[in-house]
Amino acid sequence: MKLLAALPLLGALALLSFGQTARAEHFDVDTSTISGQTGSLDFLFNPNSDGTTPLDSRVTISNFSGGTLGAVTSHFNTSGSLPGSVTIYNTGANNELVQLFTFGNTLGFDTSFPSLFVETSEAAFAPFALPDESSTFEFSLLDTSQKPYATTDPSGANTLADIAQDPYGSLSASQTYRLAPASVVPEPSSALSLAVLSGFVLLLVGMAVRKQRKTA
Repeated sequence: MKLLAALPLLGALALLSFGQTARAEHFDVDTSTISGQTGSLDFLFNPNSDGTTPLDSRVTISNFSGGTLGAVTSHFNTSGSLPGSVTIYNTGANNELVQLFTFGNTLGFDTSFPSLFVETSEAAFAPFALPDESSTFEFSLLDTSQKPYATTDPSGANTLADIAQDPYGSLSASQTYRLAPASVVPEPSSALSLAVLSGFVLLLVGMAVRKQRKTA
């Protein structure tokens, strides 16, 4: 009887062993190529693909540093403010913070993703799994036209940080990218410049010769 009475408590302790966990990461971004320019920071937590509302799906951005923060221009399902902690809740179709920013040489921030269950087998914990498939955190830098600066992101989305969450609360390895080098207009080669100059000189000489023949 004592064992039967203790079963609920043992079951609760077993569940607690798979209780709240968190994963934190730090990101550093080299913004020296756009230092002094004004744009925006864009923190986005994409909604999950199956359309359900996650039980506990959020990302917290903290310890922000670098550049000069301006006004918040857009925010949905967020709380807090930079440079302090900002939490974005993945509870709707649009979960985002956009804030004006003057870029310095670098910027950095931490992210934290709590989840109710650590990664485990689908068969054992499918009834308790969180409906977070394809929930993805993305960070981008926007120019004054609200378009992302070009980066080395191969997907073409031009993100600088990308972390996906699976249905069981675990996170994929974070993907980080760099700002793409500024495009340089190629200068004409010295040989081409010399050829153009030579042609111009010959043209002037030819015009002078024709003029002299007419007056002779």
